[in-house]
Amino acid sequence: MRCRLPEKNSEGHKVSWIGYKLHIDVADGGIPVRAVLTSASTHDGQAAFPLAKTSGGRVANLYGVMDSAYDVPHIHAMSRGLGHVPLIDVDPRRGRALKNEMTAEQERCQMVGHTTAEPYAITNAALSGASTPA
Repeated sequence: MRCRLPEKNSEGHKVSWIGYKLHIDVADGGIPVRAVLTSASTHDGQAAFPLAKTSGGRVANLYGVMDSAYDVPHIHAMSRGLGHVPLIDVDPRRGRALKNEMTAEQERCQMVGHTTAEPYAITNAALSGASTPA
């Protein structure tokens, strides 16, 4: 699969993609349920519909967890239509007011000393109840 002719991005520059994308719908624990291989130029949102619809027939799930590339009204609606609660990161590029609010929220968090939880790894030893080195 090769891409089409170069397209113009939002800044008017010509861009093209060569390659592939593997879109994977996973269950809890990262277990793959369905995968779709597309050209690199395919927007993530275009793969959301076939993944969600076919995965719905294979597993029962309650939530649609997605990154900000999927933050568009029709994907929220599709997720709700499948009986899922959409948990989709907000795309700050949707509007200047939203971007300003997110920046202000970050500044307020810094002002009061709020920090987010650090990511942590669960090891096999921790799962089995054995002690792990610090």
